[in-house]
Amino acid sequence: MISHGLQKKALSACQAWRLLSSICIHGICFSLGMVGSFIVALLRLVVGEAEDCPGAEFLEGYVTHARSHEASHAFKYPVRMALVDLDAPPPWWPEEPVPRLSAKEVREALGVASGRVRVLTTPSSAGYHQNPIQIYFCGDEKVHSHGICEVTNTPWNHHVFFAFDRAGAELPKPLHVSPLM
Repeated sequence: MISHGLQKKALSACQAWRLLSSICIHGICFSLGMVGSFIVALLRLVVGEAEDCPGAEFLEGYVTHARSHEASHAFKYPVRMALVDLDAPPPWWPEEPVPRLSAKEVREALGVASGRVRVLTTPSSAGYHQNPIQIYFCGDEKVHSHGICEVTNTPWNHHVFFAFDRAGAELPKPLHVSPLM
């Protein structure tokens, strides 16, 4: 008969082995997935064909911020965002892990019966998502007459929605948003 102390040691060794093997297997799978994604990206660069993505436009720009009262802070960094057509979204859109408003919800919130609805957003990447602002636009092809800004103060995960139209408006600041933390 095996002693109780020996059984505990054997059980601990088995648990440690299972944990270590699970970490190794997941690490290998993750590494292979990253290598595969890297190879696909390199092939796209070499072949030079743009990927057709109906329902989305990809945009590049800059976020700038300056604060001059109390202390002086400023920064500027590049961003890439997607302008997604919520009436005819791209195939990958339903897989986004972040809840967003639908085209119907935007129209209802704005009191608009029709008009194309698009959202300017930062899609998640490699399972990571940080999107301090999403802007929903509603209108025709050339003029977006109405919209909703969804502002998130990322560390605290509070969301506030602001409706706007082309005429503009001043709105209260109901939550703390600071890119300088």
